[in-house]
Amino acid sequence: DYYAPEHSVCFHYYASKDTTGKRNKVNLFWEHSRMFSQEGNVVEKKGMMRLNGILNMNPPSVTDDQWLHDDEEFYGLGKVRSTE
Repeated sequence: DYYAPEHSVCFHYYASKDTTGKRNKVNLFWEHSRMFSQEGNVVEKKGMMRLNGILNMNPPSVTDDQWLHDDEEFYGLGKVRSTE
């Protein structure tokens, strides 16, 4: 299931208020991505393994001890449906 709100709750100002459409210098969330990247994108790969692990979608080659389980029960997927 996907949640799609009727009204926008979050947006960014990428253009100026006038009608020229000129782009302003605004902070972008990926500006600091180099601060968190490690050789071979280790952080990204570990994050994807964690997400896939919580969803029970990791390939058989990835064992449960290879990804971080912190707060998995606290922030779990809910109890209404199983992941199978």
